[in-house]
Amino acid sequence: MAEGSSGACGGGGVSTFLLVDNPEVETMHAVIPLEWCKHLESISPVPAAGISTSASCEECKDSHENWVCLHCYKVLCGRFVHEHMLLHGVSQEHYMVLSFSDLSVWCYACESYVHNDLLMDAKRAAHRDKFGEDIPNTN
Repeated sequence: MAEGSSGACGGGGVSTFLLVDNPEVETMHAVIPLEWCKHLESISPVPAAGISTSASCEECKDSHENWVCLHCYKVLCGRFVHEHMLLHGVSQEHYMVLSFSDLSVWCYACESYVHNDLLMDAKRAAHRDKFGEDIPNTN
């Protein structure tokens, strides 16, 4: 591995998350997110109205396993429901999405979870909406 590229490969002192891939199955596994991907440059500021983690999918109205696009802030369902966010992400090239289930961020282009300070405004807004308080131990 080239020196200085460990973040791009998901290594190098990155936090490990335990994630549930499929809400129907109670199996968890360790995931090491990327520290950086070039698609972070495409995220937009959080809208003034914030993020509503209780919003239904804008296509099918399902309220399970929804995600918000971090480019246009459209709310759509995940791949285990009707794949509306996946279809949106690929067709619009809006690759960065935030899960309402666990507040993780996925990049469709890199096919990886991503954790970077640039994502914290969106994560804070979603956390405040979902739990009614700020994320503990962050500035």
